[in-house]
Parts: sequence; C-alpha cells; structure tokens
Amino acid sequence: MLRFSIGVGVLVCGLFSLPLALPTNAQEDSVKPVTLGSIEVLDPGFNDLIDPTSPIEVLTTGYQWSEGPVWIKDKSVLLFSDVPQNKIHCWSPQKGHSIFMDPSGYEGKNGEKEPGSNGLMTDAEGRLVVCDHGNRRIYRVESDGSKTTLADKFEGKRFNSPNDLVIHSSGAIYFTDPPYGVDYQSEKSGVIMGDLSQATIPVSFSVSLDFVLTDDARVYICGGSKNVQMHYSLFDHFLHAMPRMIIWVKENILLRRNNYHSQYEIVFFGWKGKGGANELWQGARTADNCSDVFQIHRDLSRDYVHPTQKPVELSLRCITNSSKKGDIVYDPFGGSGSTLIACEKSGRHCRMMELDPRFCDVIIRRWQEYTDQQATHADTGTTFEAMKHERTETQTHQP
Repeated sequence: MLRFSIGVGVLVCGLFSLPLALPTNAQEDSVKPVTLGSIEVLDPGFNDLIDPTSPIEVLTTGYQWSEGPVWIKDKSVLLFSDVPQNKIHCWSPQKGHSIFMDPSGYEGKNGEKEPGSNGLMTDAEGRLVVCDHGNRRIYRVESDGSKTTLADKFEGKRFNSPNDLVIHSSGAIYFTDPPYGVDYQSEKSGVIMGDLSQATIPVSFSVSLDFVLTDDARVYICGGSKNVQMHYSLFDHFLHAMPRMIIWVKENILLRRNNYHSQYEIVFFGWKGKGGANELWQGARTADNCSDVFQIHRDLSRDYVHPTQKPVELSLRCITNSSKKGDIVYDPFGGSGSTLIACEKSGRHCRMMELDPRFCDVIIRRWQEYTDQQATHADTGTTFEAMKHERTETQTHQP
C-alpha cells in the first residue's frame, strides 16, 4: 500500500538594525497589528536577546512571498521584499504599510518568474544594498535613487539568483547565490521549476545523516561532474571519508560546446560508521554487479516522465547491494519515483519526498501502474484518483 501526504513549509526571517535614508512620497495604509502564538525558549541564552513574554505581532499581510527584512532603527521602519510582486515594501508603527520601491528588480515586460529583490542590507553610509533576483545581480541604491550594479558575474558567468547578504565592517559583501527560479528543462519531460540541487543537497545531506539514517547506513547520490567538488566536501565533512565514484555509462553522448562530450553520470557512494563492512554487502559477488562501472540502459526518451529520470535498474542495483529485504530505503528527492519502484520490486520499504506537485502525481501514477493498486492519502484515506477528480472539479468551477 502507498500512503501519501501533503506538507506545508515555514520560513523564519531575522531582522537587522541599520540606518537608511527613506523617501517621503510613500503610499500610506495604516494597519493595527494583531498578536498570535507565543515564544518557546529552548536555550536560556535566548532570554538575553529577546524577552520571551513579548507578544508576536502580525505587522502586515497580503503579500505573495515576503523576504529579506531589514529593520531601520533610526527611522523605526521595516523594509522587506516581495519577490514575485517585484516590490520593496515599508512598514512603520505610525503609518503602517507603504511602497518603498516599485519595481525593485527586473524592469522589462518579460522577466524571470521571480523578478523582484530578495535580501536587503545597508552599508556603513546608509545606502541600501539589494539582492536582485530578476536581474541576477547585487546592486546599491545611491542617494539620488539610481542603482549601481556591484556584481553580476563570477568567473565570467552570470549569477543564478542572489538571495541573501551580509556586509562586513570592512565593507566586504558576502552573499548567497542559489539557483532559485532557474529551471532545469527537458523537451521530452518538462521542467523542474527552480531546480535547487546545489542549495538543498547540503542541507538534506546533513539532516539525513543526523536524523534519518541508521548508524551503519549506506549512501548513494547521483550527480554530474560539475558537482564533484560539492559532493567530495560533503562526504569529507559529514562522513570523514572521500566518496567512492561509481560511473554509470550511458548509450548516447550529451553534446558539450567544447572538447569532449559527456556519456556518463556519477553515483557517489559512501557510508556511516561501519556501513562499509564486507559483511553488510548483500548483493551478488559477480563481476558486473561488483564493478564500479554500471552498464545500465537509460529509459527510452518516449518513456521519460521527469527531466532527470533514472532507470529503475540503477536504483535496484544500489538497493539490493546495500540493504536486505524488509529494510527501509530513504530518498528525499523523489523525482520520477524510480527508487520507489525499485523498492517494490525488491521487497524493501521506501520513504520518499518530492516537492513539485506534478512529479508527486507522476510518482503515484507510476506506483499504481506497477502494482495495480490504489494509493490513498495518509490522513483522510481518500484515494489518489478521487483527489485528482476533486482537484479537476475545483479548477473547472473557479471563476
């Protein structure tokens, strides 16, 4: 039986106290804050920073995606971005909400899906420094309101989508540049909206090792050659050993613009604790099965339901070599669901996550087609087909 659930994400932002010169022509819309919840203190040191009896106030609402708050102490105002709306908003206790900058990012007609600013900070001279998603740059707002681009490239390549920043007392700006809003696209099987691989893999790796995997768990991660350095650093830091690289050879080449074309993908392999012990190997000791070169056929292009789809046989070989029947296999990047199908074929239990609703549907449909069973919602017991019908009806009747 396959049981699925729907999750909700929560983002918590911090505030910084810095000076800034503000415009006087802001649109005013007074809002009286309401309170909710309470503060739970897990470390006594927190009491030195914030009074735990302080109320939690909802300052203002009605935004698509608020980010990058910065508190301007001498003006007693809060600035923050709304990335999709392409605006920087202002809130003050006296005047409530107003518009500080519109647009805050991309100024053309056909920009990125996330066109606005994100992280905000002020420098020592009180000038606003902005992470600009839409124009993929870091810019500074001058005293006359003009924008100066401080950086938009690294080693000749454009930034992805600058996200957040801090400014050192020396004036140096440190900022993050994850691939938010930069899609991974395939003609055959669609788009992974805002592929977050380089941003989320380190976090997922850490969480998995600390809270999910057993002390002797084996770890497999598929990745391209451009991510070798990141994976080596992760394995070295968290597992205290370099990963073994398994080379998956593909039938066809991937065209590159310079020199050699690519015909392989890397599977990074490692383990926690004593997970690499010989007695924990569960697979056959044949030449093909033990080789660190996998000669496994890709799925046919017409059968692709996900841009980076892996053949079930690839997951199956890793799973059967490193686990027993009845064991639990964890995959935090569900994708096309190949790991789930491999677990079904080999008698393992799969625990899988996928953020994109479209590919959640793909995974469930593949499982249903393979098992000839109905997936049901973990909380309500509603079948997947019934929920799909309800969604269709809701969309049909929307004005």
